[in-house]
Amino acid sequence: MTEIYAQKSKILFETTINIDKEVYRKLTDAAGRRGVSRSRLIAMLLEHLVWKDKIPESVRGTVQYQESRPKENWVKLHLVLPNHVHDFFDDVRKLWKLSVSYLVALAVEKFLADLNEEIIRTFADKYWHGGHTIIHFIHNELQFMLCCWGIPHQPPEILPISVE
Repeated sequence: MTEIYAQKSKILFETTINIDKEVYRKLTDAAGRRGVSRSRLIAMLLEHLVWKDKIPESVRGTVQYQESRPKENWVKLHLVLPNHVHDFFDDVRKLWKLSVSYLVALAVEKFLADLNEEIIRTFADKYWHGGHTIIHFIHNELQFMLCCWGIPHQPPEILPISVE
């Protein structure tokens, strides 16, 4: 369950995910070496995944979860995320049709080894996930939501969409 609380006039979300013990170990070790929280490291990895990886080809249907494993292979990980980062996680989950825990596992697998000091400094130096815009429109009797990560200076030009 997600809880909301305010700290230093910033809205934070608390949420819990279940991840594989090995993924948890890797995150804990990497966060300790880099001097950041696991929550912050996960946020960096997820943003890196979104900008460096392709959206999975099979994004239709319901949200996919990690494969089942025996209960003793899982660890509950408590995350504390700023409001805008939680919104970003939720958008990625909806767009990629993967659970947040699955996205975390993918990001760790694909990018944890490559997360160097320069990348970490980049995330520390900017207000990443600085906001997003959702534009709702109707075309050919279908409703659409255009999610823009970042706030565009000008509204995007909406082109007719062909549905195949």
